[in-house]
Formats: sequence, structure tokens, C-alpha cells
Amino acid sequence: FTTWATPEDMVKATVYLAAQDARGLTGAIVTAEELVRRLVLLYSDKGDAILDPFLGSGQTALVALREGRTCVGYDTEQKYIDLAQARMQAPQHKRKFNLVARFDKVEIAQKQV
Repeated sequence: FTTWATPEDMVKATVYLAAQDARGLTGAIVTAEELVRRLVLLYSDKGDAILDPFLGSGQTALVALREGRTCVGYDTEQKYIDLAQARMQAPQHKRKFNLVARFDKVEIAQKQV
């Protein structure tokens, strides 16, 4: 279990997550799901509404719904609104495990020479 001095420290620790494969989502930016998940969990509670003013592919909306939040999203281009709606209506595949770095002290056995 890792603790951070401030919420900003946690956010800084998440920037090294790689974005996922966009799987043909041309023009849409697909942010790493784990990054969005950490931010949603850090800054909201179950039942809260998440506002996404740049809906794009709908990644934030998908994560918000999976984590028990509601989401209000909008975009200036209808194709992204359609894309996000299609992604939310498709069967959802939640990862069994989320890999999170964990740093523990471990005893190192001394070699006998």
C-alpha cells in the first residue's frame, strides 16, 4: 500500500501509464484506462457525477460507469458522441487485475563466501 503526501503526488505518479491501443478509433485520443480510473477514484465517490467536456472516445464515461459513478459528457463533433455511445452499449470487459506498482522493503540473503 502506497501513501502520498498530497493528491497531487498521486497524480504525478500516474503519468507513466501507457495509453492503450486505440483499436481503429481514428482521431480519438484514448487515455490509459488505469490513469482515468485512478483519477475518478481519487476525486469522486460512488454515485457522484463526472463531467467530461471533451467526450472523445468515451473513455472517462466508461470508467466512471464501471466505478459506480454517472457521467455527463459532450463533444463538438457528432462522430465522437456516436463513438462514445457505441462503446458504452458494447459488452464491457473489465480487467480481472489492475497492475499497480508496489514498493516494499525485502530482506536480501547474504551469500556465504
